Amino acid sequence: MRFNNIQVLRLVAAVGVVVTHLSPYAEREFGVSGPGWDLLHLPGIAPAFVPLFFAVSGFVLTHALQSSSPGRFLLHRAVRLYPGYWLTMGAVTAACAVGLWPGPYLSFAEPNPTAETVLLTPPTAFRLGQYPLVVEWTLIYEMVLVIGLVACRLAVGVRGLPYAAAAWLAVLAVKSVVAPGMGSASLPSWKTAWVSVYVAPFLMGVLAYSLAGYGRRWRWPVFAVACALQLVAALWVPFADIDPHQWLRGVAAGLTVWFLVQVPDVSATNRLAVGGGYSYGLYLVHVPLLLLSFRLMQQANVLVGTSAGAALAGVVAITAGLAFGRFELWMHGRLKRGADRLVASCGRLRAATAGRAGGVGPRILGARQRSESAG
Repeated sequence: MRFNNIQVLRLVAAVGVVVTHLSPYAEREFGVSGPGWDLLHLPGIAPAFVPLFFAVSGFVLTHALQSSSPGRFLLHRAVRLYPGYWLTMGAVTAACAVGLWPGPYLSFAEPNPTAETVLLTPPTAFRLGQYPLVVEWTLIYEMVLVIGLVACRLAVGVRGLPYAAAAWLAVLAVKSVVAPGMGSASLPSWKTAWVSVYVAPFLMGVLAYSLAGYGRRWRWPVFAVACALQLVAALWVPFADIDPHQWLRGVAAGLTVWFLVQVPDVSATNRLAVGGGYSYGLYLVHVPLLLLSFRLMQQANVLVGTSAGAALAGVVAITAGLAFGRFELWMHGRLKRGADRLVASCGRLRAATAGRAGGVGPRILGARQRSESAG
């Protein structure tokens, strides 16, 4: 089952993240400045995009858990997250290592990944250049949620997932009151990731899926509440107040995802819905594409330090990123089918082995009985 409205939201959030990153990187790495350029920081809007991504992930992961065993779910998530990420991170790291990257990667660091970078697990230590794509921290949080959801699924079953999510949210709420800011670093650790306020939007996505069949007549008032929460976060609760700000953004994101399921779904052939399928690839490569565009223009001494040059880099990042996203989606489809065939083959092999082993005992017993009868 496809949720095409959710796909549209994924594309909007991905493009929003690109625009949000374009402004600071153009300033630091390309020398662009000016009062008009500051507007591309999207003040008040930019902090909404990542919680929307997280809420969508919670929704999609809960949907996947409904019909998959925990083992198959983990396999599918690995096939979804890792191949495109490894391809992008590996290409950037290799290009810089062998001198093919035009100039420095970042002005302050070169790619320097670790085993934890490769596995997308919470780091035990941090060093400059450890996360070449810059967005890895969000994928680490997604891995945390994947592990948490599987644990909840094993503990309380599919029907208990919304109750487990609600209980987890209650723990986060108490933590935000008693120890605000605890565990809420953008790079989580294994000890604190579970109580990070960044997990709240994921869990709101879980509830959005679980409550998708309820309250449809209240969809517009709920959407109005979501917009109001975003407005409050933008105008009156600064991002530095991490817990209250992320709670407002996270609840608003969950309500928005729930709302989109209540309104008529756009066609699967809608260009925005199709583009939503390419959003993961765009998300992975947009920072390297921005930096590559800046370096190429600097080497050619074309549009350096200009708004036009930065805008060109943004267009390149979005168009080339979506093209890569299309390839990544195709690759994922092939790998997922291959993984499913491998699992099916292993299942048939185990069944055949068990059948042969189960038949040995009766054959021996039958032979012994025939021998005794003959004697």
